[in-house]
Amino acid sequence: MGQDYVEKRQYFRVPVDMVPCRLQILSIQGTKVNIDKEIFGHIANVSAGGLLVQAALDLPVDKKFVVKAFFRLQGESFALEASIVRQEVHGDVFRYGMRFDNMIDRDRVRLLRVLSRLQVKQKGKERQT
Repeated sequence: MGQDYVEKRQYFRVPVDMVPCRLQILSIQGTKVNIDKEIFGHIANVSAGGLLVQAALDLPVDKKFVVKAFFRLQGESFALEASIVRQEVHGDVFRYGMRFDNMIDRDRVRLLRVLSRLQVKQKGKERQT
């Protein structure tokens, strides 16, 4: 990266080992929907500001999807609203960058605490190898 590079992320990002997650679509293009279909995927990395989810379903990112992401990290359960902000296509696998929306402080603090523990654990493993 050149010296002109500016980090845009507000929170540190932690890679996770493809943690299972479930996504429920809340709205498309700002219109609330009641869709029973759930999307199942795996989290590649997570921060207190968002996550990167891998799934087999191709969602049109330009449609402004808002989802509720359900997942567990370090024994803690989370159900967080997120907007899909970008898509990466890797063959028949799709990765979605999601930004958390309307997160209450208590959930953000709880997620930061879990991510800090995960990061410490990962750094400990790196030192052992």
